[in-house]
Amino acid sequence: MNRKHIKRKLIEQRIYGLAIIAVSILFLLIVSAESSASGRDCGAVFLTMPLGLYLLFTRSIVLR
Repeated sequence: MNRKHIKRKLIEQRIYGLAIIAVSILFLLIVSAESSASGRDCGAVFLTMPLGLYLLFTRSIVLR
């Protein structure tokens, strides 16, 4: 891969990371409006938020 292709992949990966973080925040907003205790389960955020942060801040290409 040439340098231009690597740079494009890293930008694409950061966009995906931002999108995953946005979905996590949206999920938290939806769950916070729920009134019942069982409806406030935000376990998916513990999986998606670290993934989004990793994709955003890593210098290696994770997505191929």
